[in-house]
Amino acid sequence: MDFEFYTAARIIFGAGKFKEIGKLAREHGKQALVIIGGGSLQKAGVVQRLVDLLKEHGIVCNFYQVTGEPQVETVDEGVSAAKKSQAEMVISLGGGSVIDTGKAISGLVTNGGSVMDYLEGVGKGKRITRPALPFIAIPTTAGTGSEVTKNAVICSRTQKFKKSIRSPHLIPKIALVDPLLTHTMPPAVTASSGLDALTQLIEAYVSKGANPITDALAQKGITLAASSLYRAYCNGNDAEARQNMALASLLSGIALANAGLGAVHGIAAALGGLFPIPHGIACAVLLPHVVEMNFKALLTKNPVDSIVKKYRQLCKLLLGKEIDPKDGVSPAVEFLHGLCDKMAIPSLTSFGINKDDIPSIVHDKEAISYCKQKYPAPNITYIEMDVNSTVLDRQFDIATAFQVIEHIQNLSKFIERLKQIVKPNGVIFISTPNVKQPQKGKVQNPFHFNEMNYAQFRKLISDNFSSFEILGVAYGTSNRIRHLLGKLPFYKWGKRLNRKSKFKKIAVHALDLTSFTIINSQVEEKSADLLAVCHNT
Repeated sequence: MDFEFYTAARIIFGAGKFKEIGKLAREHGKQALVIIGGGSLQKAGVVQRLVDLLKEHGIVCNFYQVTGEPQVETVDEGVSAAKKSQAEMVISLGGGSVIDTGKAISGLVTNGGSVMDYLEGVGKGKRITRPALPFIAIPTTAGTGSEVTKNAVICSRTQKFKKSIRSPHLIPKIALVDPLLTHTMPPAVTASSGLDALTQLIEAYVSKGANPITDALAQKGITLAASSLYRAYCNGNDAEARQNMALASLLSGIALANAGLGAVHGIAAALGGLFPIPHGIACAVLLPHVVEMNFKALLTKNPVDSIVKKYRQLCKLLLGKEIDPKDGVSPAVEFLHGLCDKMAIPSLTSFGINKDDIPSIVHDKEAISYCKQKYPAPNITYIEMDVNSTVLDRQFDIATAFQVIEHIQNLSKFIERLKQIVKPNGVIFISTPNVKQPQKGKVQNPFHFNEMNYAQFRKLISDNFSSFEILGVAYGTSNRIRHLLGKLPFYKWGKRLNRKSKFKKIAVHALDLTSFTIINSQVEEKSADLLAVCHNT
């Protein structure tokens, strides 16, 4: 068992601990850039109290206000403000957006450049290599756990993305969590931020990157949130419920920073980049559905998987009682739906999201960025475009659809569109796994709509093309070695800890583990994948 564990250098938790901020901050200098959110904390007198507490210890405050989720411009302007005021530390007082802004600013003051240079997937690939300015996070919501994580989520309204800047250097020096600061949260914010924390706890708990420490933290956090979130929603002055949710949020941040997240946050990030939907609301709406689908997929793939057992345990953690194993995760899904309904979580359609938006949501800009960086060539251009766009008609000599058709419901329409975008006498390559014994009405992979054997694939191609050839893709000894290596513990650990593990690189290059052969005989019996070479006559 191998794992690493990150968290804030110092965590101070408890009702009334806010009063210690002056003494804590004085350890890091006399000039502070203080980042705050909207006007609610100012109206409640919290900001003025912060000023007074810092002033008692000779610390000068220079304020920088953030409204909404942090934008690229917000961070870059904040860096200029920090430099202009000669800030020796950064203090964030507010929710996740305020804390993420503070993290990014503290890192960029010492590392230089724009935050855009460091954003994953869309930036220049630069890394935070120098220690950040000392950063103190004081959360006033109970949801993101950002006070103990190493990443900051940044948005762009113009380019429509939501991406992270990530580094151990961004972990706050001090996380000061005072549950009393969350008492003024309105019910709607309590609901959305609390469900964000619950989502983080659940996803970290069932993550492949989980370890014994994160499991213990996640289990505790789930039970706290399940029993206290609705109480805090109904009565903002319920001190016990507020304290439990502040702790659940803190635990969720520690757990996600070390175990990772899942599909809920992946989809929520895409939604947040394209639509004006708050992150917590997106997570809340998606959570019960993702829990249900993940469990079904795991049962199909491997019913005895350890994560299947965790999903069953999740029911007990949420409901506080033993559940009949025959019920699967239905009790957990019903609990989560019920919690969202009781707290009046709005639907996706209320933010203008409908079925027609799904293609833009699932479209992966990171894939384009990765290809541009990994496979540059003077005669290759990577573009982002809807295949249904008429601009593409008769533009290409060749089109490829490798391992695509099994994911598409309307195959005839898709193939017809491929024929329209390829020039006359052009060539279309189509491949799909060779499922030698497909079951009627069932698929082996839960993410497939169609799975075909040789005869079914040949019929599909012959129905759409008059001139074609069916070939096979056969994987040799080296791929069988790769399959065996994948079962070894140290290979799995390397893959888990680092996708670019040294062992994996050495093994792949030394053994040529990605080799394959195109065959034109005994295709039905020997091929792992089927490949059609179709002439667009």
